[in-house]
This record gives sequence, structure tokens and C-alpha cells, in this order.
Amino acid sequence: MLKPGGWPGLVWNVVAEPREPWELAIADDSDEYNRASKGTVDGLTNRLEYLPRAELEFRRVDWEWELTREHPAAFLATTSMAIATSPEERTRAFERSRAELRRVCDAQGRAAMPVRHVASCVRWTPGPG
Repeated sequence: MLKPGGWPGLVWNVVAEPREPWELAIADDSDEYNRASKGTVDGLTNRLEYLPRAELEFRRVDWEWELTREHPAAFLATTSMAIATSPEERTRAFERSRAELRRVCDAQGRAAMPVRHVASCVRWTPGPG
């Protein structure tokens, strides 16, 4: 909710740079693109090129999401891939995503893994005029 006199803010959530071997095992090529385009001041400045840089305030917030074995498949189900592929291809993609995280969880003896994320926040405050 925007308070009186407030200005809009935008938030992009991206997976943090993998550090641990298990993070590398479940890393996705799109994560690297997202980190570069949505996880840095330069990337966000390029995305918001129509706004004057001096009117933008940036903040990064680190957070973790306990990712269960079902989360990757549930996320895939929300993408255009879920519509553009055959039911058989979707099923295989969902199973692959479950299997990747299942292997990591089993190796770590956990039901879920703490996947590190970065929330890239931008607030726009228009200048005078």
C-alpha cells in the first residue's frame, strides 16, 4: 500500500550466486541471467532506463526460501513452458526438476534446502518539476 506522499517501489527476487556444491547442482541457466539483469544496480538501471538514475534508490536484501522437492515442479507449472509443451514433455520436465532437488535433499538428509535469494529493491522518487 502506498502511504500519502509515498512513491512506488519495485522488488525483483533472484536466486543468489551459488556457493555450495549442492547449490551448483540445482542451479539454472536463467538464474545467472536474472542475477545480472535483476540482481544488480547496473542491471536494474538498464531495466528502468526511462527513469533518471538520480531519482532511483536501490537496496538489496538477502533471504532464504526452504525449497521442498515439489517447489521446482510447482514453479515450472506456472511458466509458459507448461502451456507450450505436450503433456508428456511437461511431465518429464516436472519429474526432472523433482529428481534434481530430491537427490540434493537425500544427500543432505533434509526434506527441504535453504535456497539463498536476493531481493533487489528500487524506489523511484520523482525529482522536482
